[in-house]
Amino acid sequence: MFTYIELYQAYRRCRKHKSNTLNTQHFEANLIENLYHLQTSLNNNRYKPKRFVCFLTSSPKLREIFASDFSDRVVHHLIVPLLEQLYEPSFIYDSYSNRKGKGIHQATKRARKFMRGSKYYLQLDVRSFFYSIDKDILFLKIKEKIISSYDEAKAVVSEVESIGCDALASPMTRLKQEYIGCDALASPMTRLKQEYIGCDALASLMTRLKPSCPKEKHIGCDASASPISKSAIEMHELLKVVHTIIWHDITQDVIFKGDKRAIDALPSHKSLLKAPRNIGLPIGNLTSQFFANVYMNDFDNFVKRTLKVKRYLRYVDDFVLFANSKEELMQHYTEIVAYLDKSLKLKLREKSILKANSEGLDFLGYIIRPYYTLSRKRVVNNYKQKKAKYLDAYESQKGKMSLEEIKAFLSVQASFEGHIKHCNSFNLLNKVGKINDTNPFDTDRTE
Repeated sequence: MFTYIELYQAYRRCRKHKSNTLNTQHFEANLIENLYHLQTSLNNNRYKPKRFVCFLTSSPKLREIFASDFSDRVVHHLIVPLLEQLYEPSFIYDSYSNRKGKGIHQATKRARKFMRGSKYYLQLDVRSFFYSIDKDILFLKIKEKIISSYDEAKAVVSEVESIGCDALASPMTRLKQEYIGCDALASPMTRLKQEYIGCDALASLMTRLKPSCPKEKHIGCDASASPISKSAIEMHELLKVVHTIIWHDITQDVIFKGDKRAIDALPSHKSLLKAPRNIGLPIGNLTSQFFANVYMNDFDNFVKRTLKVKRYLRYVDDFVLFANSKEELMQHYTEIVAYLDKSLKLKLREKSILKANSEGLDFLGYIIRPYYTLSRKRVVNNYKQKKAKYLDAYESQKGKMSLEEIKAFLSVQASFEGHIKHCNSFNLLNKVGKINDTNPFDTDRTE
C-alpha cells in the first residue's frame, strides 16, 4: 500500500524548482485533499493520468513535448525511486542519463578519458527513439524485474526465518525498532549481500518486508504475520501503476498549446499523436527518461558483456564505442544493428560517424578531444543571438524593460556560463560579453 508519507515525500521532490508554476500552486491550494485523493486512487486501483499539455520546442531541434499534470508528476516521483533501486545494480557504469552522480558533464569527461586510450570512435544514435519504444517489450522487462526481485527477496526472508528467532535475537537486538536491512543480514548471513538483490533493493520495493509482529518480538516469529503475502500484493499494485502510466493513451485527452497546425505538420515518425497505440513514450516525463534506461539496459549489457567492448558509453539514445581498430568497430556496428532490430525493434540513424579521435567527437553540446574540450559552435551562436535580441529589446524600450524579462535573459546567461565552465573556454565568456542588472547594455563587451 502506498502511504500518505510516501506521497508527501514524492510531492516535495516534485515541487523542487517548480513552486512558482500555476499547476503547482493549484495543487498546493488543497494539498492534503489532493494527496489523499491520489493515495486512495492508487491503493484502490483507480488511478488514471490527467490531461496532457502538448506543445512544440525548437531547441535544439523541433520536437513534440507532452507535459503531465502536477498530480501525475507526483506519482512519477513516487514510483521512479522504487524502480531505480531495483535497477541501479544492473545498470552499467557508463550509462549517464537521468542517474544520480551521472549526467552530461560526467559523460564528456569519461569520453575524453576513453579517447586517450584508443585511436578511433564509432558514434551512433537511435532513430526517433522515444517514438519507437515498444510498450509491450518495455512493460515485460519491468514486470520480469519486479517479480524476480520479489522472488529473490522472498528467498532471503525465508532463509532468515529458517534460522529462527533465538539464533537472530542475540547478535541483532537493535532490530527491535528497525526493518530487516543489510545490517541485520550481515551477521548470520553475510553471503546474502552479494547473492541476492542487495540492500538498496530490499530497502525500496521490499520495505514492506518489515515485520508486522509486535516490536518486543524483534523480527517476529508468528507465521500468520509473515510479510510475504503482503509484499506480493504491493508488488502487484506497483505493476498496475506502471502499466497504467505506460499504456495510458495520451492522444485521447490532450490540450494543444501554440499552433496546432505546426504539430500536424510533423512527420509521422516524429509525432506520438500519429504513432500506433503500442508504440512510443511522451518526451518530457520523468518516467519516460527512466524507462529509456530500462529499455536500453539489456543492450548496454550486450555491448559490454557479449561484444566485450571496454570503452563504451551511452546518454539516452546517443552512444559511442572506442577502439584501436576501424575494422573492430565496423564489426560491432553490424552486430548492434541486428540486436536492436531483433530485440528492441529499434533502428539506427542512417548517418553513423566513424572517425579518428584526433578529429574530435561532437557529443552532448561539446567538441571533445583527447586532452581538451570545447563548446559546440551552435551553442555559442545561439547565446549570441539571444543576447543581441535582448539588447535590442532593452534599447527599444528605453530602459523600461520589465524585471521578468531581465531575469529571463539572466537565466539564459547563467545556463550558458554553466555550460562553458565545463570545457576549455576561459576567454570565451569575455569574447561574447556578459550582462548584469547594473550594466544592461554591456558597454565593455568585445565584439
